[in-house]
Amino acid sequence: MEFVYFIREQNKIKIGLSSDPEKRLKTFQTGTPNKLFLMHTIPGNRELEQYLHHLFQGYHLHNEWFSYTGSLREFINKQYTISTPTSIKKPPKNKIKVDYDLTGSLKIVFDKIINIWHYKQSHVYVKELREELPANYSLRRVEEICGLLDQRGVINLYYGKITPRVAYSISSND
Repeated sequence: MEFVYFIREQNKIKIGLSSDPEKRLKTFQTGTPNKLFLMHTIPGNRELEQYLHHLFQGYHLHNEWFSYTGSLREFINKQYTISTPTSIKKPPKNKIKVDYDLTGSLKIVFDKIINIWHYKQSHVYVKELREELPANYSLRRVEEICGLLDQRGVINLYYGKITPRVAYSISSND
């Protein structure tokens, strides 16, 4: 039997798959000076692991590592379980609706983040974002705006990498 596991290192979570999560924890522990914790396990398979990666993509940091915050933290702390989905369907780009009420510079910058993110399907870097904005947006101004968006919970800003925390509203008539 396999399990999807959630291993915590400080403020990061690794979502992975193993038949022996305790052994996996010990293997990872030898490679880091920080204390690791096995926070949660769910019986599952590769499809469930990939589904959870997709579900929490707004908190994605690198490879299988995610920021231990928001709905991911709640999912782990409340020990939620989930069954393996029969199919994983990514939301179509034209049906995405952002559930945040932003105006002015915040809206301009956030819209640009979303556009770049959808094109790349990966992190957006602050310097890269600056190049896509009008000339009156200095790098410092873009950093400040991204900081405000992060404080509002609209994006995840981590060492210059931006990932939108988008609440998808998908219409069910696909």
